[in-house]
Amino acid sequence: MAGNDRNSASTSSFRSHEEQSDSLVDPSWELIDPTPDVHAMFLQFNDRFFDGALAGCEVRWSPRMTTCAGLCCYEGRGGLCSIRLSQPLLSLRPRKDLVETLLHEMIHAFLFVKERNRDHDGHGPHFQSHMHRINHIARTNITIYHSFHAEVANFKQHWWRCQGAC
Repeated sequence: MAGNDRNSASTSSFRSHEEQSDSLVDPSWELIDPTPDVHAMFLQFNDRFFDGALAGCEVRWSPRMTTCAGLCCYEGRGGLCSIRLSQPLLSLRPRKDLVETLLHEMIHAFLFVKERNRDHDGHGPHFQSHMHRINHIARTNITIYHSFHAEVANFKQHWWRCQGAC
């Protein structure tokens, strides 16, 4: 029950501040909600930007994904869609990066759900149209690629090869 209370409180806080600020990435969000509930944000964004079309999608943290900030996967013939967010890359970054990464992946999910677009890397005209639409409405800066190169490099795994008798 405590988890539901937290979700309700987080959703309520999100709605009240959202009404006061047009921007989802306003710096004041860092103080109001520095560690947001991604599930609550997903529900809000789904209603606000995608007309509830992503109700069948799931969003979850990935503790081992370190080569990209987010990923949208289309699983099975039933059209299941899953958004995974990199916990190592996003947990210590500003809230703005989480919001924009989540919205980026939600655009991929929306294109799959509405158009059965299975091009995981597709950032063509349809993707960019939704990206620009949301950027305009929410005053975000969703882009095609993230700029967390230093963080990705930090998490790269190194494979060592023995040069002598092992």
